[in-house]
Amino acid sequence: MSGSVVLIIRIVLTIAVYGFVGWSIWALWSDLKVSSISTVMQSVPTIYLDNGIQQFKFSSPEIIIGRDQVNELPIQDKAVSARHTRLSYHHGQWWVEDLKSRNGTFINEKQVLSSIVVTAGDKIKCATQEFQISFDE
Repeated sequence: MSGSVVLIIRIVLTIAVYGFVGWSIWALWSDLKVSSISTVMQSVPTIYLDNGIQQFKFSSPEIIIGRDQVNELPIQDKAVSARHTRLSYHHGQWWVEDLKSRNGTFINEKQVLSSIVVTAGDKIKCATQEFQISFDE
């Protein structure tokens, strides 16, 4: 065989090997991403927010409370910011975080200044709206 034919065969084989390796990595990454999302969704315990009139049930890992209608818990109160508070589940616990709201977020009458863990029985207050937190047993 001539040198140019061998070179072309080597180039084609190299491209094929790199293509296969790239496709394999992409397939593994996609599968890992899907399985990690399903694992997170299965392990999130249900959280309940009770305002004394109505009980709200959530099973997603993140809940935004605020005046905006796209939030998971929209509140029609002018004292509540559009995106007021975030409840998120990570590291095996529910956390609350104030989203730089105008009137603040409070847990058991103490202002939330950074992300803190919430437990069953805690009372979360967004401006004038108060909710008691509970979880599935």
